[in-house]
Amino acid sequence: MLGSLPFLPKPDAVAVLPITTGLPSREVAIGRTLVIQQCASCHNVSHQTAITVFNQRLALRSLVNLLERRNLTTADKIENYLKAIGGFPYMHPVVGTDEERASMALYLEYFYQQQQRNPQTAAYSAK
Repeated sequence: MLGSLPFLPKPDAVAVLPITTGLPSREVAIGRTLVIQQCASCHNVSHQTAITVFNQRLALRSLVNLLERRNLTTADKIENYLKAIGGFPYMHPVVGTDEERASMALYLEYFYQQQQRNPQTAAYSAK
C-alpha cells in the first residue's frame, strides 16, 4: 500500500516524516501512517484527529474505546481483528501487506497504551 499512491510515502520515507517524530519504532510510524490513511475518515485514530467543541475534546468513533470494549489491547489481538474486518457489513477490508497490517496493529497498541498512560490527553468519546 505504501508508495503505491501519490499521497502515501514509500515505506523507507515514513520514519523521517516530521509527524512521526517521537514514535518508538519505524514499524509504529508506518502503522500510524496507514491507520490514518485507512481509518481516520470514520474513527479518531490519533491526538490530532480529535476535535474540540466548546472547550471539550471529542474523539468520534474512538478506536481506543472500540479496542478496549472488545478487549483488543495487544498487537496480536488487534492484528487478528484487522484480518477479519472485511467480513463486517459496515467496514471495508484493511488494504495492504501482512507486514503493513502488523505495523497498523503495533501503532494501535501503542496509541491505546498512550491513552491509558495520559488520560488528560484522551478525548471524550461520543458513544
